[in-house]
Amino acid sequence: MPSLCKTILLENTAAASSTATGSPFTSRFVAVVLQYCTKLDLPRLSKQLKGAADMAAAGSKAPAALAIPGAIKQAVKPHALPPGAHVTAKEVSAAKFNFAVAQPADSDRLSGYKHNAVTPFGMTSPVPVLITRQVAELPKVQPAAPYVWLGGGEVNLKLRLPVVQLAAALAATEVHAAVARGSEEEEEE
Repeated sequence: MPSLCKTILLENTAAASSTATGSPFTSRFVAVVLQYCTKLDLPRLSKQLKGAADMAAAGSKAPAALAIPGAIKQAVKPHALPPGAHVTAKEVSAAKFNFAVAQPADSDRLSGYKHNAVTPFGMTSPVPVLITRQVAELPKVQPAAPYVWLGGGEVNLKLRLPVVQLAAALAATEVHAAVARGSEEEEEE
């Protein structure tokens, strides 16, 4: 079922910051919304964010893989920071990335939710949210059902909402960092 998704909290073990910040470039932690039928490619995610950080530090636009999906562009700005937050070009250019799944204690503390109940909404700490391209493109792939089901904060509770609203409400940024389980691309790893 392509619309069934999960939220995973990742730790950037190479981040200079020891906490969550509003920017995926400087935060030690990020949340990623992806489909259950896909697998996250952590090296690809690191490479994309580093490329985008280098381009942003040089004053260029982020690469297409980090663009907001067309249907969502009018509602969201990429890399939205919380009010009062500021990231300098120097901080962005110094960004380093090495992602791993966050330790359960960190995930519980930062999200406020237990294992198998994590949702990107209402987290106890401001964690930047990324959505995989496959999730962002669900409205194109299944126009009759352009929504996702994802964790609702309790193990047996799921939220159903349109992809456009998900991305807009979270100021999420799209990344091309997941591969279909069992695909040739996954088997090459």
